[in-house]
Formats: sequence, C-alpha cells, structure tokens
Amino acid sequence: MSVQRSPPSLRQLDPPINIIHYNSDSALNVSNASDGTDNYFNTTKRQKRTFDEVREQPGYSNEIKSMLDQIMTQQETKFDLLNNTLATVMTQNQAIQKSVETLTNKHDALLMKISQLERENGAYRERISTLERNLDSLERSVRRSTIEIRNLPSQEHENKALLIETIQQVGLTLGLETPIHKSEIKDIFRTRSAVVVDFTTSFRRDSMISMYKSYNKSKRDKKEPQLNTESIKLPGAPCTLYISEYLTSKARHLFYMARSSVKTKKLFKAWTSSGKVYIKREADSTPTRIEEESDVLQHTM
Repeated sequence: MSVQRSPPSLRQLDPPINIIHYNSDSALNVSNASDGTDNYFNTTKRQKRTFDEVREQPGYSNEIKSMLDQIMTQQETKFDLLNNTLATVMTQNQAIQKSVETLTNKHDALLMKISQLERENGAYRERISTLERNLDSLERSVRRSTIEIRNLPSQEHENKALLIETIQQVGLTLGLETPIHKSEIKDIFRTRSAVVVDFTTSFRRDSMISMYKSYNKSKRDKKEPQLNTESIKLPGAPCTLYISEYLTSKARHLFYMARSSVKTKKLFKAWTSSGKVYIKREADSTPTRIEEESDVLQHTM
C-alpha cells in the first residue's frame, strides 16, 4: 500500500530568518582594549602666537623693525605734506572766493551802469529825433519859395545879374502868364550841383514848377526834346534842364531812397510837394507821406 504525502507548504520551505538588532555604541570614542589605550589618533589644538610674542623672541629680525619704522616715518611725512597742501588749497580757495565776490559786485555795478546808459541813450535819441524834425520843419519853411535848376552849365563871367537873366529866359520859354521880374527874386546862387533861386513868394515857385511839368509833358507827347539849354538860347551843346523844389537835406535823402525803390520796382511812384516826400506802393493805392527812413523800408519790404 503506497503512502502518499502531501507536499510541504511554502511557509515551511522558507529558511528561518534570524532578526539581528544593532544598537549604536554610546561610547564610540572609548576604546574597549584592555590595555587602556585608544585606537584613535591623538589630536591636540594648536595655540597661535601673538605679534608681541614674536617680537619678543630673540630671533625677531632687526631689519623688519627698521623697515616698519621707515614706513611709519614716510606715512607721517606724507600726512604732513597733505595737511600743508590742504591748508594751502583752502587759503587759495578763500582768496578766489573773495576775488569772485569782488568781480560779481563789479559786474552788477557795470550792468546797472549799462542799463542807465541805455536809458540815457534812448532819451538822447528821442531828443535828437525831435530836434531833427524841428530843424527840417524850419528849413522847409525857409525854402517854401525856393527852386533849384540842375544841369545848368556855368557861363563865362557868371554873376547874379547874369543868372537872373537866365531865369527870366527860362520863364519865357515855359510860357509863364507873367514874366519874372528882378524884384521877385530874393536871392540866387550856384551850389556844387545846381542853381538855387529864392523867390519872394511861394506862388511864383509853384507856378514855375507847374509850368515846367506841363511843358515837358507836351514835349513828350510830341516826341520833342524837353527843356534844355538850347531852348533858353544858351550857347554850347544842348543839356537837359531839371527844375524841382529845393528840398532840405533830410527830404532830399528820403526822396533819393524813394526814387531808388521806384527804379527797382518796389514802389510805383515817388514825388515831392511843398518840400514833403510822398510815395505810392501800387497804382491805385493811397499816397503816403514819408517822414523817416523806416517808412521807406516798411513800404518796400
């Protein structure tokens, strides 16, 4: 009879497990040797020596002492030099500051003086301008009966009587309603550029200028020569004569500027009347009287 055995269980086949517990030794630095010696190296703490201890040693080098003393001496010398330099710089800065303050005060004083001079200059300019206007008005009043004839050649043995005869001949040529009498001429003289005739009345001056313009206009329309020396029976080659008001120096300069602007086509027309200068900027614009140079510049810009 066969005997069958059941196979052992898996639990029974596993080898027994022995659990071993390890505990840390509370005295690892204590040797278990019986002779009482440790298994570790003997370590001791090194004690550092101070600088004084080194200096007190007999082997301390005298050379190092000398070097240190020399360095300290050099440092003290440099500090003294720096202190002296700093004191010098501070002294110079104080001097510069005083100089700057002095210059500032002088600058302020100069500014005040310049401002005062500018105000005085403006007042003087205004006064001069007023005096110039008054003088021009006075000259214009004196010359209100005076004309000048330009381009009239000088004659041989010329004197006032000969000049009066020449002016009388000019009046006849222009066709004045009444001939010019000697009593109507207050004075007559020649300047560097013209012959000046001062009549006793402004009416004679105005009629002379008016007839001169009419005479030249009729000659231009007929394409004939305008008033010249041949027209008034003077010898020599014909020279065109120009008759106008005897302007003051200021008016003459303004009229010159205005005519120059007409030539450059910045103005349409420029003329004089009763010693005053007038201009037209355009053909249909209103006539404007010119009293100062700024007026001409204003209308030509």
